[in-house]
Amino acid sequence: MVRSRSFVRAFVVVSLASPLCAAQWVVDASGGGDFLDLPPAIAAAAPGDVLLVVPGEYTGFLLEKPLSIVGLDVGVRVAPLSSTHAFQVANVAAPGVVVLAGLTTNGALHGPVVIALEQSTATIVVDGLDHYAGQPKLGIVDCADVRIRNALLYEVTAISSRLELCDSVAYGFRGVDGAEWIPDGGPGTPAAFGSVGFVDADLHVYRSSLYGGDGGHAYSEFAVGGRGGAGVEIAAHTRLLLAGRPEDLITGGLGGWPTYADGAGVSGELTMSSGFARVSGVTVSSYWNVMSVEFPVPADPVLFVLGASQPGQTTTFRVRAAPGATVDLLLGRNPTVVPHPPLLAEDLLVVKNRTFHLGTVGPSGVVGFNFPVPALLPQGFTFFAQAKVTFSASDVRYTNSVPLVLR
Repeated sequence: MVRSRSFVRAFVVVSLASPLCAAQWVVDASGGGDFLDLPPAIAAAAPGDVLLVVPGEYTGFLLEKPLSIVGLDVGVRVAPLSSTHAFQVANVAAPGVVVLAGLTTNGALHGPVVIALEQSTATIVVDGLDHYAGQPKLGIVDCADVRIRNALLYEVTAISSRLELCDSVAYGFRGVDGAEWIPDGGPGTPAAFGSVGFVDADLHVYRSSLYGGDGGHAYSEFAVGGRGGAGVEIAAHTRLLLAGRPEDLITGGLGGWPTYADGAGVSGELTMSSGFARVSGVTVSSYWNVMSVEFPVPADPVLFVLGASQPGQTTTFRVRAAPGATVDLLLGRNPTVVPHPPLLAEDLLVVKNRTFHLGTVGPSGVVGFNFPVPALLPQGFTFFAQAKVTFSASDVRYTNSVPLVLR
């Protein structure tokens, strides 16, 4: 069931779009904008400004203030700033928001291109990340709130950070094959790894697949093939929430010849039973050495969108939840992270400007809402959505969030 509201346009302009005082700058490598490249545009922009980037070739960057960098179409290629780093976000404080949307990494033909998100209390949104050459390897360290949507990634590492990964795919790297001087094959790496420093790490994965890297082959039959990497590996006290569909696969890589020790879908550390997992709907190939795995009944709800996020176009929100549940859609300009019990359940992630009651979930298990995005809203404008799902008076849960970046 999909419902429309004729007053959505007025609501968005009045409630979401205040304030709309951020400056917009056009970055165009061909010379048709305010800047030719991203580093000088970032240096000149004030906190809160929006950089609209025309397709072309650009230099990587270090971002240390809250800005929105939004690719206007496919083909915004960002080459590494250093030998490996495509871009880096560091030391951005809340309540600022960083938005990186529609960017494509353009590194060497083979090998990783590092994306580093570090030491930031601001919300960091990465939407629509792809790669043209090289594999984008994501490292997150000491970040309070990272939200990634529609991304293709390799070896995602989150240390002392909160990560929400939605509608994405991540792969581990293949292990190195053995050689005469080191005959054993190297292990494949996990597609995602959650570790803990001084504070807990939180991994929230929705409608996404994680494939561990295959182990490297041994040099000879008398050596040992590398173990396959886990789909996701969690360290002590890391919390993992997985929710989605059966076609969302969390699986380890294949072991290398000749031992073929395949990786687990969800794995704890090798040295101890580690981490806490809550799993709904997705397919996990196996579990190994995980301290606790919870399978909530009914399954945790999930929010996703269909259609373009463009001014003047319609975006359809859909919530998948157990039939009989009632759903409210929360829309807001500002993100937040407010814990919601129980411990492993999803947090409140949106400061709501308006709530839309979508009604009761029918037998299909899906309820929807057509959202006409007003043409008055500018490109680069970002707002957030989350659904509140009530199964009973004692069982109220939140879905993942969806950041909407207008392009």
